Amino acid sequence: MRLADAEKRIILTRRQDMPARQFAGKLYLVTGKDAGSQIKEVITKFSLKIEKQRLFSICLRCNERLLPVAKEGVKNFVPPYVFANCGEYNQCPCCRKIYWQGTHERNSLQFLERLSITPS
Repeated sequence: MRLADAEKRIILTRRQDMPARQFAGKLYLVTGKDAGSQIKEVITKFSLKIEKQRLFSICLRCNERLLPVAKEGVKNFVPPYVFANCGEYNQCPCCRKIYWQGTHERNSLQFLERLSITPS
């Protein structure tokens, strides 16, 4: 919570006891019960613009911006099927995790579509 305050971030939570805690930073109590309603709630509350080109551009572990990496540089770090069928890769400069366009991206976009959220 101190780090979020220092970085001027907003803490999103469903914990009902959080507003009562002594916290000088920004806090938003999410009321949605499922992931879909929570996502829609936060997008609406903060007037977020979802940009397709920025989706899947940050490391899930480190929150660092991913950087493009040459296909040849990932051969020993991705499954053979992925290497044979994917031409573009990104890598986290911090943890070195490698990302590629796969079913996760397709499924995530379909999930947003079902929520009537259309990335621009």
